[in-house]
Parts: sequence; structure tokens; C-alpha cells
Amino acid sequence: MSIQVRRYALVIVSCCLAVVLAVLWSAVGGAKSGQNDWLVATSLRFQKILDLPANVQPAARNLPCASITYRISNNDVQDCVGNTMLGTLSADGKGWYVDDTTVVPLKLNGGNSVNFFPLPSSQQIMAIDYATGNNWNKVGFYANLQRKDLAEKYIWRGWYARERQFWLTKTPDYVLRDASGKDLLVNTGVMAVSAGARWLVADTPAGLVWADLADSAHRATIFASSLEAAGSSALSGAQLAISGDGQYVALSRSSGGGTAFPANLTVYDLKNCTTVNGQNRCASRDLWNANGGWQGATALIPKAARLANVRFADNDTIRFDAVYNTNGNRFDVATFVLTTAQTTNGMGLLGMGDSYISGEGAYTYIKGTNSGGNHCHQSLVSYPFLLGAASNAPYDSVACSGAKTTDIYANDSEIYKGQVTDRVEARYRDKPAILQQLAPGYLVQNKFVEQYKPESIVLSIGGNDIGFGDIVSTCVAAVRVPSPFDLSSRHNTCFASYEDRYELVQAIKGKFNDLVATYQDIRNSSPATRIYVVGYPHIAQPGGSCGINVLLDTSEVQFSEDLIDYLNNIIAQAAAKAGVRYADMSHVFDGHKLCESGEKAVNGLTAGDDTMGILGSESYHPNAYGHQLLASAIWRATSSLSVAMPAPQPNASAPAVDDSLALLRNAQKSGRKTMQAVHIDGFTKYVWIGGQQITLHVDGLLSNFAMNSPIVALIHSEVTHIATLQTDANGDIDATLTVPAGLTPGFHTLHLQGKDMNGNDVNAWQAVYIAASPTDYDGDGTANAKDSCAYLTDSGVDSDQDGIDDVCDGEYIAAAASTNSSAEVPVAPALTSGTAMPIVVTTTGGTSLVAQGNTSGVTQPAASSEVVVETGHMLAMSAPDATADQQVSAHPAVKALQATVKNDKPKSWSLVLVAVVLLLAGLGAMIWRQRRVTS
Repeated sequence: MSIQVRRYALVIVSCCLAVVLAVLWSAVGGAKSGQNDWLVATSLRFQKILDLPANVQPAARNLPCASITYRISNNDVQDCVGNTMLGTLSADGKGWYVDDTTVVPLKLNGGNSVNFFPLPSSQQIMAIDYATGNNWNKVGFYANLQRKDLAEKYIWRGWYARERQFWLTKTPDYVLRDASGKDLLVNTGVMAVSAGARWLVADTPAGLVWADLADSAHRATIFASSLEAAGSSALSGAQLAISGDGQYVALSRSSGGGTAFPANLTVYDLKNCTTVNGQNRCASRDLWNANGGWQGATALIPKAARLANVRFADNDTIRFDAVYNTNGNRFDVATFVLTTAQTTNGMGLLGMGDSYISGEGAYTYIKGTNSGGNHCHQSLVSYPFLLGAASNAPYDSVACSGAKTTDIYANDSEIYKGQVTDRVEARYRDKPAILQQLAPGYLVQNKFVEQYKPESIVLSIGGNDIGFGDIVSTCVAAVRVPSPFDLSSRHNTCFASYEDRYELVQAIKGKFNDLVATYQDIRNSSPATRIYVVGYPHIAQPGGSCGINVLLDTSEVQFSEDLIDYLNNIIAQAAAKAGVRYADMSHVFDGHKLCESGEKAVNGLTAGDDTMGILGSESYHPNAYGHQLLASAIWRATSSLSVAMPAPQPNASAPAVDDSLALLRNAQKSGRKTMQAVHIDGFTKYVWIGGQQITLHVDGLLSNFAMNSPIVALIHSEVTHIATLQTDANGDIDATLTVPAGLTPGFHTLHLQGKDMNGNDVNAWQAVYIAASPTDYDGDGTANAKDSCAYLTDSGVDSDQDGIDDVCDGEYIAAAASTNSSAEVPVAPALTSGTAMPIVVTTTGGTSLVAQGNTSGVTQPAASSEVVVETGHMLAMSAPDATADQQVSAHPAVKALQATVKNDKPKSWSLVLVAVVLLLAGLGAMIWRQRRVTS
């Protein structure tokens, strides 16, 4: 081979290798020049998302927590707390909340120098030892602290008083150490953790450090100079934050009032570090002032004096509160976001919450949400889909029937087992696939908010937290009712006494803090999202003429309305405290409620193909027409999903419980002692048969039962003692009961009564059904398999001739309604823009519509079996020669999901493939040329 040929080959090979290396470096992020790199991004997006109360300094916290209100000694006390395996802990070090009114000091073996703090979105508890007596403290961590690790103590404070305390009997699982392995002292006032509490960043005498708490070594790495060493002795106002992936740290170096350091903001890249004078130093960028093509935040926030509550909403977005427009003692306050992301995830609207928003009762369930282990019952005619279609933007819903606040967000979402029956923890699931497909029931719903950052959210939650299903079961057929449809003589009114209702009201009020924390968590996950909290509608008309499938007497209909009003009041106040918009839907069904003459917007009692405890899940839920009314009302109330979010009202609290409440005003007192009522869903099976062995499990964190204490198990209303049980060292109950023989078949309630951690009486309850026999539950002589109303004695009337007795036929006036219960609409998997794929929709009558979905643009349906589906839109469909009754009015839509890839890795690796092809082509050309030369 000649020198010229060799040089030519070397040039080709070198160029190809350079291309390969460059693409590989770009693909793995090694070049650090991507548009989302905080250190080099030139076109950062800046937005004010919320005005806060003027002239009120924002409460600054490095460690996020849930703002709550507790009633102590007839006063509302504001605190910030976190939920752990131990229970509720104060983030201000006050101690442990043993109930809604009592906080007890928590000590390490009686020592007074240690305070305990909950880490956000984690079960870990941080222990800070203040024994050093200065700003620098030793920090330890408990990975799984439980109540069995506590010992109750009483400390005398003089001869006349003693203080109740709980002492920890174990030392921290690990402590934070420096690079040499010595215990590290940190300024705990300038310390933060990432979402999920994996990464920690703090100021220490040696410098600013970061640590991976998942690393078994638990050693911290210095990345910048210490703040105090820089010359400030009062850094109480300094703010730190670390991104969820542990790469970036944000720092605002104000000092309280902002005099020593004016408002500023710096970001560090922990993966871009070098050694300077023998010390590790990571690259940083001033985001406050203009540099590198970025105009600086100071140009966008006039007269800024201070930043507070600096957080990474995600790896690409920093949020913070700013005091600005300062003029003497007057100033404005607002929340701002700064992001490197140039595009959103393409989600205009996301539906979240429980059965009232998933579409339970509207039927037309999406395939996969009404079969197997998933009963989220997500309907394509539910109001999130109707609103999404009207909004002309990509949309979806992750709502799931039966959801509670703990299904929206969970402190440790990695061990969340979902609402599906397989009970697999989230950490073992295929989370990317679930998130891409927006599959409900598998992950906490807030994970989808974190992923998609929707422009708007509609949320319905709270009904299941108060045990709505069991309340309904108790009311529709109070015990000892042989013929529950005969309300004239044998129906016992539910929650009739003052004491019954007082306990229920207190239980509803007790959900206030959970609702506030839920709304705040969603806001923190996506600060720019507009969140619309939807209230619950009235379902029945007091004084109206009720159908045979309503099964509520006059008093119970009024009770249902008063109950919904009080729950909505709690929801509205919680929304005000969190700074999200409440949409009142109380009267949206007026004229169309049960017991009214208009077209019904709500199902009556329904047998269903799934159970809400005992009754059919669709019972007393909005039907398809109800969802149309809700969608229209929400559209108006939110000005087409555009109304801005209100400023949070920190002093908002749950409405007081007194005799002026409609629920209590006319109730008669029985004279019995009231207890703290706690509804616990599903702690035992719902259908009982005399003589059976029944197992039950009660989580001590839910019941708040005292540890190692006796618990009495009773059946009401035929008050029957079943057993005396015992809690274990965590307050849990695991027991086996024998169902007493001779109990009247029908609906009953199981009560577990004992003492809570503060010595108060607690009544944990759940509805159960006592069956006459395994094959004939209601004992009416008709076997379950042939009985359309297996739990209730038939009325003998079937007015629509659909084979379902009217007593448990949700819409017996509309003959078509009963045929919808088995309808499922297969939905397209996630589609990439521009792709086409067949979508088959099968109606109940057997007509199949094959639609070719093309997501490249908006196209109206053709007058044939081909239906064009645009990503994020629903289009009506009909068969080519369908008669009027074959039109797919029950199936007006096909849902197509928009798949977006944040960091387009596939494109990068496709470039690698191109580079490899070029390399091979170059080598081939070299070989061919060599052969020509040698020949």
C-alpha cells in the first residue's frame, strides 16, 4: 500500500471514529452541552406562577413538609409535618403526633439533645444531635423506625405535674460521615434532601457537601466552600436544594432579611468537578445575573430582596418564592419557576382521583380497567375525557375507582402496592411502560404529574377516605330489614342519633390535613399546573319521590345531602389552604337527581359486576349523562380550564364542629359515650356466614390503637360481642374470629373498640354482610347464581324487562343502561405522532368498528368504517350502514395517548448506527482502492 493510500485510509478511519465518539459522548450526556444543562443553557424559561399574600414574608424551609392545622386546647395550631412508618412527626422537632390534638416529645433514650425530623417522600427519619452547642450538629438516620421501637415514659416536672414522653430504644441506623470516615458535623439549618430523600446537600465547616444516602458508606463529598467560611455568621435565610437525580444543587445565599446577601441564585453541577488546590470543586453558574446568553433572573424580578423555599420541581425546573418590589415595609411575594426545558411533555389535561371522576357508573370502561386484577373502572365518557376533547389539547386520566388520598401520593412511593390485586410494590414494576401508557392503579397518581407536567388537572378525592361505600351500605339497608325495599315499616334509619353523626363529622374533619397535603404535593410536583379540585354533587332530592332502587328513607336522603355539603366544605377549605382552585358541583344535578322526575344523572342501587364493599360499585355514582353535566359545569366554573390558581390561605382550617351544623342540628341524642370513629376499608372480608372462621388485619397507623392493648370486637346493630383481641407492639391487630351463628342476614357493621395512643376511646369500623347461606346470601330461596339481587330480597318487579329486579337496577327506566355494564372499549396503546394503527371498538350488540388511527393531524370521521383518530382527541364513530339504534352513542370516543421522550435517546443511538455505517463504508472504500492500486 502506498503512503498516499495509507494516509487516505487513516483520514477516513479517523473521521469516522471521531463521529462515533462524538455521538456516543452526546448520547450518554458526557459532553455536558445539551439544552437542558443548567451550566450552558442560554434560553431558560422563566414564569411567575402564583401571587402570594403581599407584605407577608414566606416561611422559608430547606426541608419540605406538609402544612397542617391541629386543634389543641381550643386553639388552631399551625405546624409542618411528615408521615413516616412511625406516624406523624413534626418537621419543627416538636415531637410525635399521637392523635389529631396531642403532640408528645420524642427522645433518644431520654436524652434532650436530639430532635427527630421526617424526610420528605420517604420513610426515613433524621435525628439531629444538638449536643455540640453551636451551629454544627451530628446527623443520623433511621431507615425503618416503628412504634415497637418506642417506650412510653412519664417525666416529673415538679411534684404537681409530669410530662408524657416516648423514648427510642435504638440508636440511628447510620450517621453521615466525611471522606475520612469521621462523623460529619453539619449546619442543619442549611441542609436539604432531594425528592425521595436519596440525595442530601448541606453546609459543613469543611465546605458544602453532598451525599448519596443510598450508598452504604454514607460519606459526604465536598463540592464548594463553606457558606459560613465565606464571611457570613448568620445564614438562617440560606436556601439549598438538590435535584432528584443528584446532579444539580441550587443555592440562594440570603441571610434572613437579605441585608448581608441580596437576592441571588447559583446552580452547581456535581458531575462537572475538578481538583483545585487539593480540594474538590464543582462547576457553577450564576443564574441571578446576566451571563452566557442568559439575561439573569434579576432582570425579571424587580427589586428582589430575598428568595425562599428553593426547590427542584424536577431535574430541569427550579421553583422558588421571591420577595420583590420592595419599598420600605411594603413588598410583593410570588412563586416563580425557572427551567431549562424548552418543551412540555405534551399533556394539556390530566384527570386524577376516585370513582366519581374515573367514570364508575358511566360504563364504557377502557379495556384493562374492568378485568383481571384492575377495577379502576375508567370510562371514556367520564368528564376528564369530555373536557379534554373540548380543550383541543392532549389529555388523559389516571383516576381509579376506590382511590384515597394515599393513592394520589404516598410518603414512600417505591413500596406502594397499587389498587390492583397483584399487590406488587412499585419498585418491581415496569414504571416507564406504566407512565408511558398512563395505566391507572399501579403507581401513585402523582407520578404521572411528575412525568407529564400537565397544563391543568381536574381532581376528585376524599369520598373513599371517609368510607363512602360503607356509609352507603349502612344506609340502604340498615340491619334487621327482611325487605329493605319496603321503607314504610321495616327500614331502620342509618346514623340516626346525634352521637352517630357527631363521630362521623369528626372523622370527616380529621381528613382535612390529608387533603391539604395531597393538594400541596401535586402543586410541588408541577408548580405551573392549574389544579381544579372538584366537589361532590348531591345525589338525591329531599322530599322527592324516590324509586324502588334508591333504598333511602326521607331522613337518609336529607342526611346524604348534609353529609355531602360538609365534606365539600372540608374540601373547599383544604383547597384554599393549599392554594388550588375549588369547583363547587353541589347543585349540578338539580332536576336530575334520584327522587326527581327529570332524566337521571345518578345511578340508584346497582348490582354491578364489581363491589363497593358489598353493593355494586356503580351504585349512587354519576351515569354518562351525569358526566356530561359535570363536564359542562366544570368548563364554565374554570373558564374553559383557564382560571388561575388562588394564593394559599395559610390560616384556613376545617370548619368547626358544633350543633349548628345541618348534620347535627335536628339529631336526637341517645346518651351513649362518643368515640373517635375511624373507618378502615377492607380489614376483613365483607361477606360473613355463621360459623365461618374470619381473619382480619388492622394497621396500627390507620387505627391509632395503643400498643399491646385490648380491643373488643362487636357486631351492630344487633349488638353482639365476638371476641376480645390484642394489639401487638406496633398497635397492629392480626386475628381470627368465628362468626356467631343466628345473626339476621343483611347489612351489619363490625366495630373494633379500644384505646388510642393518647388514652382516648377509638372505634374502628367496617360494613359487613351476614349471609343466610353460602349459596343464597339473602335467604330468599333463589340461588345466588340466578338471583339478580343476591344481597337484597327481590321486589318482584322488573319494569324494563332486562332480567334485573328493579330493587338493584341502577337505571331500570332506561332499558339500554343495563346492557352497558359489560361493554369495554379497547383503547389504542401509546402512539407516536404520525403513526397509523388499527383500533377496534366493539359495541354491546356485537357491531365491530375497525378504525385506522392516524395521529398526524385533525381529520373528521369519514362516512365509512374508517375513523381517523388524532392524538389526544376523541372523535365520534358510527358503522357504515348502522341504523339509528346501532349508532355508537355509548361509545363516542377512542383515546390515543401521546408518547413523548424527554431526552430523545433513540435518535442519538440512531446517529451511532449511521456513524458505524459510515465507518464500514470508509473501510470498504479503502480496501477497494488498495486492490486497485496493487492490481
